[in-house]
Amino acid sequence: MDIVRIFVDANIFIEMKDLSSVNWRDLFPQAEEVRILVSMHVVKELDKLKNDRIERRRKRARLALQLIDEASQLNEKILREDPYRLTLETVFPRAHHWDDYHILDQNDPDDRLVAHVIEEGGSILFSDDSGPRIKASKYGVTAVQPPSSFRLPPEESPEQKKVRELSERIRTLEDNRPRMMLKLGCPSDPIVLERPLLGPMPDDLQADLVKRILDLHPKLKKPAENSAAAVLGVRKANVVDWARYEVGYDNFVEKVKRHAAEIHIKLNAIPLSLEVPFEVVNIGRVTLTNADVAIRLQGEARLHVHEEDTDQNEDQDDLDRFDLEFPDPPQLGESNQSPRVRFGRRPWMALQHIRYPGAVTFQWDIVPDEENPRRANLSNNEFRVGKSHADKIAIVPEGTLPLDLSLTFDLEARDLDEPVTKEFRVRIEMVDREWTFDDFERVESVLPAASAAFL
Repeated sequence: MDIVRIFVDANIFIEMKDLSSVNWRDLFPQAEEVRILVSMHVVKELDKLKNDRIERRRKRARLALQLIDEASQLNEKILREDPYRLTLETVFPRAHHWDDYHILDQNDPDDRLVAHVIEEGGSILFSDDSGPRIKASKYGVTAVQPPSSFRLPPEESPEQKKVRELSERIRTLEDNRPRMMLKLGCPSDPIVLERPLLGPMPDDLQADLVKRILDLHPKLKKPAENSAAAVLGVRKANVVDWARYEVGYDNFVEKVKRHAAEIHIKLNAIPLSLEVPFEVVNIGRVTLTNADVAIRLQGEARLHVHEEDTDQNEDQDDLDRFDLEFPDPPQLGESNQSPRVRFGRRPWMALQHIRYPGAVTFQWDIVPDEENPRRANLSNNEFRVGKSHADKIAIVPEGTLPLDLSLTFDLEARDLDEPVTKEFRVRIEMVDREWTFDDFERVESVLPAASAAFL
């Protein structure tokens, strides 16, 4: 079994990592057992260092002396058993023959250690000081310098220690400061939103749609002079009325065909809200009072907030203004009929009801409207520690695509030192898409009831 006997100097205990924590096989790959030998000359040096003015030296010298004291109570102290055996033991020198060591100074602690190693024989000197290693080598002793992996991190100077302590205090104070954080639920450099554009309805579906409308409103036939309808006076109409009706019906057919061919244009004209998901988090250690998330938009677009309690009738009123309904057929003998007038329509995104900030949850207390279409605000009177709120703000493009916009979030609270402002570039691009079942449903919703019944 390969046994390596190593004498260590005092600095190995002070400047290097603990003896049991380093890998001695980095230096001695074949070793099955490593015996650390501590000369009494080293013990005397550690005794002096335990009262050193530098704190780390004092602590490590005292720990080393405690370890050596434990070893002295036994023949050896086992520091490790696997994958190799590591032991620590104290050794006592004989009286040195200083006349044989003319380059050694008996008053120098390092030279006294070198003399002990020479006289012990069959041992290695392990020291970080070049002087003892050179002298030991002169007398045929193997001397090894510790590798950098054995060293402790550099000791802090008083100035460095002061800076570290101040930095820790500042970090602690910062950790105790109220803080809010914003996270987007989509890539943000820039935020890219896609506005789908619908192409024309397939020809076969257009033809079917026109047929259903015309089947619901077939062209009236002029009764013969001696027919029952004429005799009974049903639908009394003169020649001019019939001529006007026939021209009007031909125009009605063309309008229905044109409406079916161009309905995708009307659908594309309906404002579409493109959502940006986000989340606000209280990452500080205090509850935030009067927390606000103010959202601002710059560019040819408006903001929109989707709310669960939105009136469904309002959605239908919004669709009415985009003329999705098919034209009405002409009426015989009603050339002077006034056009239909609808009452009770509300403008798209009508004015909202009075809102109040949430008590412990976020609520929209300012939503975009016709007066301020590019501004919205979430509020929470009591945003508690560790809580978060996920929501969405929608953008409705109003200019010609593609559009480049700016979306800004301002996070504010009574206790925050300053608002947290996050500004994002937004690009809205066009993408073509095919007709879907939802699109056909929207068209069906504006068809006359009898026509829709053919589904």
